[in-house]
Amino acid sequence: MIYVDHRLLMSYQIGKKRTDERVALVLLVMQGVIGQRQLAKAFGVHYNTINNWVRDYVANGVQGLIPRYANEPLALRPGPVQDMAELEEPAVKIEEGAQTSLWVDSDCGDSEECTDQFERVSLAECVPPMAGASCEMETETETEPDGISVDAGEAPYEATALLPEEPQVSTTSRYVGLMLIVPFLQAMLQPLFEYLRRTSRRFHTADKMWSVWDLLQAWALLIFQGVENPEQTKALVHSELGVLFGRRRFLSCKTLRRSWPLLVANGLPKVSGKFLARRLIRLGYVTLGTIYLDGHFVPYFGKSRLYKGWWPQRRSAFRGHYQHWANDMQGRPIFCLMHQAYTYFGHIIPEMVKWLRLQMQATGAVSPLILVFDRGAYSGPLFNLLDQMDVGWITYRKGSEQYPEDDFTFCMKVTHLAGRERRVEYCHKSVPLDTYDPKTISALALRDPDTGQQVTVICNDEVITKVLGRPMTAEEKITSVTARWRQENFFREAKVHTDIDGILGYDFDLVRADTTHVPNPAHAKLLTRIEALETALDRWEQKHESIAARYEALKSKPSWSRYLEQKGNQKITARYQAITRQLANTRQELANTPDTVAASELDDREMATLRFERQQTMMSLRLAVYHARHQLRSLIAKYHSDHREIGKVLERLMHGGGTYTTGTTVDIVTLTRPEQPRFQRTAERLIENLNAMHPKALGDGSKALVFRLKD
Repeated sequence: MIYVDHRLLMSYQIGKKRTDERVALVLLVMQGVIGQRQLAKAFGVHYNTINNWVRDYVANGVQGLIPRYANEPLALRPGPVQDMAELEEPAVKIEEGAQTSLWVDSDCGDSEECTDQFERVSLAECVPPMAGASCEMETETETEPDGISVDAGEAPYEATALLPEEPQVSTTSRYVGLMLIVPFLQAMLQPLFEYLRRTSRRFHTADKMWSVWDLLQAWALLIFQGVENPEQTKALVHSELGVLFGRRRFLSCKTLRRSWPLLVANGLPKVSGKFLARRLIRLGYVTLGTIYLDGHFVPYFGKSRLYKGWWPQRRSAFRGHYQHWANDMQGRPIFCLMHQAYTYFGHIIPEMVKWLRLQMQATGAVSPLILVFDRGAYSGPLFNLLDQMDVGWITYRKGSEQYPEDDFTFCMKVTHLAGRERRVEYCHKSVPLDTYDPKTISALALRDPDTGQQVTVICNDEVITKVLGRPMTAEEKITSVTARWRQENFFREAKVHTDIDGILGYDFDLVRADTTHVPNPAHAKLLTRIEALETALDRWEQKHESIAARYEALKSKPSWSRYLEQKGNQKITARYQAITRQLANTRQELANTPDTVAASELDDREMATLRFERQQTMMSLRLAVYHARHQLRSLIAKYHSDHREIGKVLERLMHGGGTYTTGTTVDIVTLTRPEQPRFQRTAERLIENLNAMHPKALGDGSKALVFRLKD
């Protein structure tokens, strides 16, 4: 007998009829009464065994649960059984008033709105859990001597303590400090996780033990730990790291490598960057207005044949890829666009503006854009294009023209974040540029009175005045330019803590390349083609519909057929019909093209592109980890008076170890209490803020996660 909240749910005879017990356990899991791990522990079987039973039941019904060697008196009809009523003699008795469900395959198609490939079919009315019932697991009681009680539903949860009756298992782990970034990661990546759950059939199959969102969070923790490649995970204690995800062991090096084809499927690298940028804007982790743009070349020293780019440090062509960054006024990264081969920075800036405006439009953010970039993008055609896009820009003039010292009649003080002040002398000038439409550009000549060094800053004053609604003062321009060092500080910090220059291995062999499937490049190209055709179809459809509107507006109307014979109308109609046919043919071709192929079928260039897209997904995770670390430091700085010890407090909590307590409804992270009293006070306030974010446990999003300090 199986009891839930002290009420009999179902019963079966214990003995050699193992099929009865399998049916009972599968029903409990698929009903959502209890998780596989808790159920496995209660019945003394391995959770992988229960997972296999669920998979067999989904594929073949009750017949799939019968062992091949069994000879049990169960009269089963041919084919998969989809209803318990199909059993002539039900071996599992479901008590009256109890709820159970079976899962049947549903035709979800490829729509993103389909959240799963199975749906529940209720066999009886649902019995809600008893109000105020405690979550407990008992093996022997006076009223239930032959039953096993399991937990159902979520009980009221206090942030200060676990339910006293709730079963809990504590495990010592040196990695529990990594969980500090989980509340921020979930806040930033939750929309992406929801997208992955809606499209789960695209990214992983039912037999995958680690879902895509778990893989993303696992890699985020590894980045926070300082792991740069899968090989370094061999030095970790997998049992202590796996407990953070509710598992016995963490991902192995081979599993991490095998998982990357899943993470680059269906445009996930581009989608992850978009979701992250939008979330950063919504959460206020970044500010819009003045945006700093810069290009960053990452050299590659391996053996693979990659595209070459211009390496400024060596002033020569070298194998590698480009990163083009957009940072806010405080130096915090908003997004990063990556390119494989050499790309002129001036050509990328309009692309970055369009990309950022799309994300602003998606979030409803309205803000003028003023770009600040270095002289590497000094170009008259670029300046003209930015003027047409109503984007303000500030940059440095090319060349080294020096002005007389007497011309610098103005002076101001520039204050750094550390509180230091520096005097800057300036004067107003104009710079000629033949390739720029106005032919002259307003400029500010800056001079350091201590060293005598000069630099000339140029900007489009007219456009800046238009987008701001007021003229930009000379002090604001100088502050915008001199604050650009914050972006350079970001590069220095991110290289150390999040390894933005890391390359996750181009030269590794896929295990079983003939059977390991990777995203099909032809399928991805067809998807891109369909998106372009749909955009063009919308545009020409509006033009086609406007033909009738223009006809109705005519005062003297010819016949409709004669009106359609006009050259302009014929061109619109022909183009609209051609795009409609192309779209239909492309969709048919997409239906006949597999979305995955064997890795051995890809050539070297296609495999290199696949691995490069893997770097883009990794960059999104690195950005998320950087912001999570930045938010942690900001909270510590809020409660810690000495700014020099902010990093020390974070390192003590991160690497101090502790225990991870696994419960039924709540998991608890207990961190080692710092020895210094001032560190303890800061840690207590930090944990209060983390608990106020209501994080969820990794691996099981239904359980709450609570942080504590060890007594």
